[in-house]
Amino acid sequence: MKRANEMIHDLSQAHDNLHCLDIASPMLGPDGKLIREFFEKDGLHLNPAGYRVWTKVVTGWLEKRETGF
Repeated sequence: MKRANEMIHDLSQAHDNLHCLDIASPMLGPDGKLIREFFEKDGLHLNPAGYRVWTKVVTGWLEKRETGF
């Protein structure tokens, strides 16, 4: 997953109309493991707390775009 994210990020750097937001890092604890509290019992799907993390990342990016970075 980490390598795939790196490749997507690299690709986005080569195109002005493609943007890559890091939503993975905020989902990790200090030990580098997923924070289970952000996921449903199945460990795959986000719960409301996980979506709040994603919303914060996306909102921050949109606010920066509005101000011209």
